[in-house]
Amino acid sequence: MNRNDRLLAVILALQQRQETASSLASKFEVSRRTIIRDMQALAEMGIPLYSTSGPSGGYQLMEGYHLPPLQLEPQEALTIFFAVKAVQGYADTPFNSERWTVLDKIRSILPAETLNKVLPLLDHLEMEVPKRVYHIPLLKELLAHLADGAACLNVQYRSLTAHRSVLLQPIRVYAANGF
Repeated sequence: MNRNDRLLAVILALQQRQETASSLASKFEVSRRTIIRDMQALAEMGIPLYSTSGPSGGYQLMEGYHLPPLQLEPQEALTIFFAVKAVQGYADTPFNSERWTVLDKIRSILPAETLNKVLPLLDHLEMEVPKRVYHIPLLKELLAHLADGAACLNVQYRSLTAHRSVLLQPIRVYAANGF
């Protein structure tokens, strides 16, 4: 990662939460001293940041400071459009309606020049996902459970030969081959 990209990434990280020089150094795989120099460079550019010392200290952006709206490079925009297009092969995802609204939102923020470079390429990119018609009615709830970090679920498992109560500890939702 070059320095300019790292400086932008540091600002994006600080928009989310307070960070220590050590945590930023680990995240960006640079030395703590490099992060301190980066902070000095950001301050010289007029980015309003401050630091607090002590066990709960770290770097923060001044309250209310945010970067201007998202600017995507053509390759970054293509990545997002392609990923969303790939998900369309799944009959049932927790993102069915959201995939259309996110595409509209991204189209609305991208300059016409970028859209003209990216959208024609989508007709030449495809990820094969076998069409399946299975519906997963509790997938949103399962994802919410995972996001909450709750431990286990007690579910009723039913197959052709068995009907029993099962204790599950969901770790990850995995999609492959249209399932």
